[in-house]
Amino acid sequence: MKTKRLSFLILSLFLFSCGDSEYSDIPYSLVNLTLHLSDTDKELNTMTAHKIYTKNDINTSLKEAVGFGGVVVYHSSYSSGTYKAYDIACPYELKQDVVINIEPYSSTGTCPICGSAYDLESGAPISGPSSENPKGKRLRIYSTMVSGDKIYVGN
Repeated sequence: MKTKRLSFLILSLFLFSCGDSEYSDIPYSLVNLTLHLSDTDKELNTMTAHKIYTKNDINTSLKEAVGFGGVVVYHSSYSSGTYKAYDIACPYELKQDVVINIEPYSSTGTCPICGSAYDLESGAPISGPSSENPKGKRLRIYSTMVSGDKIYVGN
């Protein structure tokens, strides 16, 4: 039993510490979410579905946190059970209250101010001023880990 717990702890630390190392202009802000696929977050079971979490959606007494502008969790269209998580603040505008809009079951988010569009499979800009930057102004990527009916999102 202790070996299983230790293995899970090591795996968890590895997954949460080894997320994508892509650069983003979005400032570091704590992210800590536990999502429940069989209950409050069941809409995420459908591929290409997404759900946005802001400060209004979390329980701070559980030490939940949603980053700089909020977090979008996206169910990848490439593989069932694969989830991506990003900060929803536009990296071109760099303001907490300027966040990307995402249509239902779309794999693209668009900034209402600058018009930059971002791919939710990679976080990369696909059009607009963010895509014109030599490095590209990417969405900040957060780590996700699925265990049973829960998704853990963190940084």
